Amino acid sequence: SGNVGIGDTSPATKLEITDANGVGLRFGDIASTPSSQTAGYIGMSTSAYSGNNGDLVLIPRTSSTSNILLMEGNVGIGTTSVDQHLHVEGSGTQAIKVETTSDDYAIMQYKTSTSSLWQSFASPSNDYRIGINGVGDALTIDSSFNVGIGTTDPQAPLHARNGSSGVSSYTA
Repeated sequence: SGNVGIGDTSPATKLEITDANGVGLRFGDIASTPSSQTAGYIGMSTSAYSGNNGDLVLIPRTSSTSNILLMEGNVGIGTTSVDQHLHVEGSGTQAIKVETTSDDYAIMQYKTSTSSLWQSFASPSNDYRIGINGVGDALTIDSSFNVGIGTTDPQAPLHARNGSSGVSSYTA
């Protein structure tokens, strides 16, 4: 078959490296989502899998605890001059998308070594919020584009609330 196995006498891909428990890596063409529960895959995809022949595909072993980790260095997408942990570059509008496939929050978090954990997120109720994790939301923009400062339920185009006194101020 032309396949090579290290620790595997019947490799299914061009190169398979496995331990005694069958845990390891497989290298080769990926035409569909692998069914193995024990091996991660690194390969070039066929158009049937990702829509583009030659896409580099990294698939961790298929379980809910699987991760793809880069322990050191930076990741560049569309650039060879990577100068940040994540550097995305291209012509035209560029975006980083955080999407949940369930009725839950999509969150971006920001923290320095001395700051609180700030986060911005889209909520299941179609609000956009900015706040401090575990403390509360500082700013809310609802689906009607009302802006709430200190409240998650703005009742006017601008609704500010002083959390400690409970006093609300509205500006229409």
